[in-house]
Amino acid sequence: MKKRFLLLLTLVSLMTLSLSAQLRRFSCEAVTTPREALVIAQGQFQGTDVDYYLVNDSKSLTKSGKWRIFIDAEPMKGWQHDCFLVTVPKSPLVSGGIMSREYFGTVEKTLMPPVDGDLTPLLVKNRYGEKAGSKPYVNKVAQTNGLSEAAGRTYAVILSGGVNKVFNYERYWNDCSFIYQTLVNKYSVPKDNIYPVMSDGTDPSEDMRSYEGGFRTKSLDLDFDGNPDIKYAATKQNIAGILENLSLKMNKDDHLFFYVIDHGGKDDYKSASYICLWNNERLYDYELADMLKPFSDKFVNVNIVLGQCFSGGFNDNLTSIGCVVAAASTGSESSWSCPDIPYDEFVYQWTTAVNQANHLEESVVSDFDNNNRVTMVEAFEYAKANDRMVAEHPQYVSTPLSIGEDLAFNNLAPSVDLYIKDNPEDAGKEPNMTTDIFWLSPSIWTRNQDDGIEEHQNPEYSKDHLAAVIYVKVHNRGKEVYPGKGQFLHVYWAQASTGFTQKVWEGRDYDDDGRVTGEHLRPITIDSIINPGDSAIIGVTWSLPKDLLGTKSDNDTEKHHFCLLACVSDTPINDKPFYDLRGNNDVA
Repeated sequence: MKKRFLLLLTLVSLMTLSLSAQLRRFSCEAVTTPREALVIAQGQFQGTDVDYYLVNDSKSLTKSGKWRIFIDAEPMKGWQHDCFLVTVPKSPLVSGGIMSREYFGTVEKTLMPPVDGDLTPLLVKNRYGEKAGSKPYVNKVAQTNGLSEAAGRTYAVILSGGVNKVFNYERYWNDCSFIYQTLVNKYSVPKDNIYPVMSDGTDPSEDMRSYEGGFRTKSLDLDFDGNPDIKYAATKQNIAGILENLSLKMNKDDHLFFYVIDHGGKDDYKSASYICLWNNERLYDYELADMLKPFSDKFVNVNIVLGQCFSGGFNDNLTSIGCVVAAASTGSESSWSCPDIPYDEFVYQWTTAVNQANHLEESVVSDFDNNNRVTMVEAFEYAKANDRMVAEHPQYVSTPLSIGEDLAFNNLAPSVDLYIKDNPEDAGKEPNMTTDIFWLSPSIWTRNQDDGIEEHQNPEYSKDHLAAVIYVKVHNRGKEVYPGKGQFLHVYWAQASTGFTQKVWEGRDYDDDGRVTGEHLRPITIDSIINPGDSAIIGVTWSLPKDLLGTKSDNDTEKHHFCLLACVSDTPINDKPFYDLRGNNDVA
């Protein structure tokens, strides 16, 4: 009975406040409190899901006779998005016995919160309920063989600007914690290699709005181990300094991961998109591109994930060689928070993909080709497919395509990547998912003469023709020119069979008549210069197996079929051809 009485009393109080405010409007009485101004502002937004804030601005409007109420009209979006300022005079403005229309509140539409004053929440909803306190947890993987090469050569910048304490949502901290734990606990990236750059850094002042109400000082401990991880405030100077130091430290084929979750916007005057930093500072797309250029110049793998609004506007600036970029939205769209948990939708799904589990450690399938690594293109494809916000359209770019196809947190994408096609659609990604008929390579053929013609001939043996030529077309799918040294072409032949063993390719297997059934030909140095996206044809002399072929004049000669296998290696000794199968061809 007491609870019902209190609820009734509360409802009566609210009705009284609303009625009082309306009566004041029509009786020309003063609006003396922010709550009364709030009721007037609410009259402009009835039936809409918005948040209300009192503007305590430097112009001292509250002291000069006016209340200003800020309305966040799309609170589940990041900035920029639609919002409004309602100005309500404290006292009626009467002229000639007629009350000014301004008394009922003037409405101004804008895209960003005011920068000339602090905001005090008046009516802000918790839209996540009991899940508002949901934090990420990533189980630590035990290291059995020490630090992996990929982990030791991975460096990360985790950026969350926050704007100010009112719009530095707690979900941004959750996003940063989730990716930080994934790097440290799942992939064993050293903490010294990770640079969290968040809001006001180590300042103990309140800098984050809690979903449970009010403001709090963010935790500096992103992985709950009791030690601080955040050391830098989100300023342009700090970002530039960190990247400059990393550019001097990192080497070719290292992995730079640049992760952003925050507010963002677009500046029509500059035709540029930007990331919001602390205290309303901005980092523009062209500025970030300039900061990252030294890494591309050194052929570092630059991996960028952008979760802010209008993030796709960065993509056309981040097409330098070696960059792969995943953005939450197009350059003209907002990005959205998750509808049910305090995280941001696209980056949450992206981190879930690379972690192969969500924030509750529930497993997901994101390694689509089952090669024990979630590449950047796989992470993007998973995030895009699982993004539940129909109003955002994730964007992706990789220059060249091989960076996104090969780069993972447990695998580095090489600057030079030579391969041989299994089929015309083969772009060199391993495993090749474009065909099951891998024995009809367009990149391997034989000629009876060294004529360079790209058309297959069946080899013919005679006493005057002891050898044929095997031609192999080698492609470079990497980001750097192959200089004509350092890589070797291995070619093997084998008598056709439904199954091969390593012994056959190495020339250690014999048929019932004692004849060798295969052979590893002498490795050839690939001495052609091959530009990225280009190819070169390498000729290899093949001493024909006369015991199997017989002669053209031997009418009783059994017709045999042969298979050829070619692969590229960085060593002249290749004793595991099956593990680097880059193309083969059935030769009659």
